[in-house]
Amino acid sequence: MELFRRKEIPKTELPGRVLQIAVGKASKSNSDKMMVGFAHYSAESGPMEPHRHIEETILVLDVRNGWFRYGPREG
Repeated sequence: MELFRRKEIPKTELPGRVLQIAVGKASKSNSDKMMVGFAHYSAESGPMEPHRHIEETILVLDVRNGWFRYGPREG
């Protein structure tokens, strides 16, 4: 088992969020089979652009004045 602290995970700034990928391709702990990470959403990151992605699970740990909106289900 590889142990590391969140502060050791590199940050990637994207529109609307800052990502830290702990497990996954080219991440702190390399894996081709799974991905685990952290996303920090804030006003400083600006609005997030609509995008398509695989299914994901999001666990919200803290929020202030937060909201989300999603579009119609495809397929």
